[in-house]
Formats: sequence, structure tokens, C-alpha cells
Amino acid sequence: MLSGRLSKKVSGGWRSGRLGGRGGPALGMWDARVILCWSEPNGLRPHRALREAGEGLPEGQRDRPRTPAMAIGWIDHIWSWEECLTFPYH
Repeated sequence: MLSGRLSKKVSGGWRSGRLGGRGGPALGMWDARVILCWSEPNGLRPHRALREAGEGLPEGQRDRPRTPAMAIGWIDHIWSWEECLTFPYH
């Protein structure tokens, strides 16, 4: 799933005709695109199938939403866009 999505979002701008023969985008731009393509579906958007029952939740809420990155233990909460864009990835 990630590879198909990644190839569509990241490949924009790699054709030499579109860039006027200057080659591909800078490596920093590539890194930024990869990070955004990974972060949005895995750290920012909860997935229904990954919900877990929790105690101490607000009234009327039965399940705690989780992202794929939370499910495997990479992060401990759903990230905001601000956290995603200001996190030091290097």
C-alpha cells in the first residue's frame, strides 16, 4: 500500500521534460516527500480496524482510536500536523 501511494506522490517532478532537463528534485525534497507520505496514513489518521477497548474513556466512547504506527509501538499518540511538520527527523 505504501509503495503504490509513495510512487504516485513522490514521483511528481522526476521527468526531465517537466523540470526542463535539470534532473530530479534535490535530496532534501525527496526526504520531505517520503516523510509526509509515511506520516499522513500511519501517524496522523486513525484506522477503524485498529481501535482498542479502553478504560477511563469519556462517556459514550467505547474504543480508543489508534494509527498503524501506534499499533506497532512507534508512537504513543495520534500526531497533529504541527507535530509532524516540526519533528526533527534527522
